[in-house]
Amino acid sequence: VRGIRDWLPLIGALTGAIGLLTVAIHRETIVTGLVTTATKVWAADQAVVNAVMNVNPIELIVSAVMAMVGMIAMAIKKYDEWGAALLAMLVPIYRCARQWIYGDKEELAECDG
Repeated sequence: VRGIRDWLPLIGALTGAIGLLTVAIHRETIVTGLVTTATKVWAADQAVVNAVMNVNPIELIVSAVMAMVGMIAMAIKKYDEWGAALLAMLVPIYRCARQWIYGDKEELAECDG
């Protein structure tokens, strides 16, 4: 019994430390949940901001230019030469624009697909 009494202060300190760690883990779980919720709300808000910005005419132009740059990059990657890539990209755009301007409905339907 005397041997156990010698260890009681250490056992008490370890019990207290385990209790503190348990409380800390519980609080960390709560904070993680709050941060996760805040991140989801922030992502939803960012999606709304992106949608509103894309309605802005300037943003539409910027988005169109970015899409065009992406198309050019993909065309260059697919074809060996710059001229072939540019031609492969611009001919369908030219055809669709011409059909849209002059109102050929049958050929314009090909541009939608």
